[in-house]
Amino acid sequence: MDMMEQMVAFAVGKAGSLDDEASDPARRRHHEEGSVPSKKARLLCRPRFLVKPVFAQHPNTDEYVAAASRTLEQAVSALCQRRPLPGGSKQALCRHVEALCSLGLAETLLQELLREVAVQLRQQLSECSLDQDGLPNLVAVALAMCAVLTDISRIYSVLDSAVSRNKADASLYEVLRGHLRQVLLETHQPLNSILRGALRLIREHRRGKVADKQTLKSAIQLFKILDLYTIQLEPQLLEETATFFCEECSIWLEQHGLAKLPEFLAFVERCLAAENSLGEECRMPPSTMMQIRATAQKEMIQKRSEKLLSVGFEGLVLDVQVEALAILYQHFRDIDALPILRRAYGDAVRKAGLNALETSDDFKVVIPSIERLLSAAQEVLTAAFLDDCNFGITLKEALEGSLNSRSANKVAKLLARHMDSVLRGGRGSVRAGVADPKCSQSFSQNFSPPERADSEVGEDAQAGVERAIQIFRYIAAKDTFEAFYKKDLARRLLLQRSASREAELSAASLLREECGNAYTAGIEGMFQDLEISRVLSQNFEATAQAKQLFDETRIEFVASVLTAGRWPGQPSADISIPSIPLRLMTCFANFYQQQHTGRSLSWCPAWGQCVLRATYGTAGGQTRKEFVVSHFQALVLLCFNSANSLSFGEIAEATQIPQADLQLTLQSLTVHKAVRILLRDRAERDAQSTDRFSYNGGFTHKLHRITIATILPKEQLQEEDVAEQRVIGSRQHELDAVIIRIMKAKKKLSHSELLADILASVRFPAEVADIKRRIESLIDREYLEKHILNDQGIACYTYLA
Repeated sequence: MDMMEQMVAFAVGKAGSLDDEASDPARRRHHEEGSVPSKKARLLCRPRFLVKPVFAQHPNTDEYVAAASRTLEQAVSALCQRRPLPGGSKQALCRHVEALCSLGLAETLLQELLREVAVQLRQQLSECSLDQDGLPNLVAVALAMCAVLTDISRIYSVLDSAVSRNKADASLYEVLRGHLRQVLLETHQPLNSILRGALRLIREHRRGKVADKQTLKSAIQLFKILDLYTIQLEPQLLEETATFFCEECSIWLEQHGLAKLPEFLAFVERCLAAENSLGEECRMPPSTMMQIRATAQKEMIQKRSEKLLSVGFEGLVLDVQVEALAILYQHFRDIDALPILRRAYGDAVRKAGLNALETSDDFKVVIPSIERLLSAAQEVLTAAFLDDCNFGITLKEALEGSLNSRSANKVAKLLARHMDSVLRGGRGSVRAGVADPKCSQSFSQNFSPPERADSEVGEDAQAGVERAIQIFRYIAAKDTFEAFYKKDLARRLLLQRSASREAELSAASLLREECGNAYTAGIEGMFQDLEISRVLSQNFEATAQAKQLFDETRIEFVASVLTAGRWPGQPSADISIPSIPLRLMTCFANFYQQQHTGRSLSWCPAWGQCVLRATYGTAGGQTRKEFVVSHFQALVLLCFNSANSLSFGEIAEATQIPQADLQLTLQSLTVHKAVRILLRDRAERDAQSTDRFSYNGGFTHKLHRITIATILPKEQLQEEDVAEQRVIGSRQHELDAVIIRIMKAKKKLSHSELLADILASVRFPAEVADIKRRIESLIDREYLEKHILNDQGIACYTYLA
């Protein structure tokens, strides 16, 4: 019988026999009363035992210690060599360890265990080959030794308490693992062979060769178990990674170059995906995988960031290559280099904007280019840069810098022309009255807004307006845009050139949202005038006198009353109006005077428009056409009802049109090949006072209603200069008001402080030279006083009340 199995039980309780009921008052009370004690009482009365191992009557301690130590040594050797355990089960081995610890031999037992583990490890490593072919076996042996440590720590579990008191509360398994690590570190060759082999396998995998991933996975696991991963394997792995990707990137760039930036980014993504796949298969720690990715990005992206962005980045933005830009954004975010990418994004947009302005002065070229640039930049911002607010600020600054860099008024003028072209997408038609068979003509002065345009045309116009408003947000010279927009709006509304009334109102609404009610007050006033004129015309048509005239003349007549100051001024002309239209005009003027006493009307023929019906051919084969013409053109054409050929002087005498306007009118009727209503006796383009004109009886055209364009006089061609002068004058008044308001509040300011306050207050891009001139003007008019501080030489201004 094993000595460990001999036990003696000692009762821990009161003195006397365990069966003596008198020894327990509770039990005695129950015995006297004849009752059965409760379960709780029985538990309280039950004696407690302390079990201690004892040896036989004549124990031979030395012999037992020697035998037990030998048995445990053999067991450790068997475990390390993967052989069956000698001397019985693991439970018996545990009792040997417990007995030896009870004899105070815990430290000796621990040292013997560590020595045996070291012997077994060295013996097995010595049998392994350290070359390339022996790597799998070497890794397997080391991992097997690590696995054995778990079984050994279970058998020697009693040593945990002894170890925790002497090894800073470390468990036996940790002590064994640390000892195993120390042995491997002392024997450099095996561990170095495993390290070199693991790096070689990683290198082979990266270069596309077939690598033993299972051995690599086991090697990584070994380093992690021994807590050597972050000390030895990871640093060298990252160093190897940096070298590899630096070489690979250089080779790729030598072969392809940076001109194909999307292909380079795809190459980088393939490399990173391969690294991620290898890390997952080999169960690398997430921290290592992140460091590998960061190292690769540093070598391939960060060290070449400036060169990458200077070669192909602008093309990616303009071509809206969202996928490549999203990859680039992710890499620059990972390497904490977004400011560099943001600066390149702004430079690309700014350069493209300047190129769009320099290529042409035609709004048909410039504005569509800016629209495409803005659309591309916004799509890149949203889809590739994840709506990063910092990139949004960069986009705004880049567009403002390019569109307002040189001539801020240029973009404003071109944008106003573009919106005019967009809103002219479909032309409203003038309602035609029934023609008088004797004169075959219809004279109309139609200022009313067009009826609802075709839905598709209106939608296209509204979409074009919305795109134009996006550009409008970035221009600084909004006052210049307003002046030119109002001029073009007047022409569209009065000459029935708008594609859609809804689009016009939408444009006014969008402008009001951007700049406020004061900005669009004049524009909205134009629409109010037209609406009031519509009601006024309805009331006029309802009068008995007007009905009688309409029945007699069979001419449809509509007049619009425009408020002076809201509409661009046009030169008046005392022309010879035919008697029938003149009667209608006089009747309307009398009606208006009755409705609004104290007001006067001044007719503006330059804004007038009418429809003439013409009949070509003989009675057997007549063809009818309708001409949408200006009042001047209508007067000239009506002259040929009574004559087939007229000289320039005869036409001038009959119409009383000023000579300059008459020359342009005749030129518009004779020059255009498709719409040549009159013929001229010479082929030159300009109409001269010596020319003779004749009726073109052979005129043909595929359309029934034909609009004949007018040729603008030089005075109207110079309207841009006039509008610019009005803008300059308005800016001068605004600068004066801003300066007075600031000085009235501050009383005294230095020159630099006043300039800063003015630039922050004005709504347009003011030049410093213009501000200085306005300050000098106010000084001359004694609104301000200038003086120099003698000690500092700084100019200061004082407000004079």
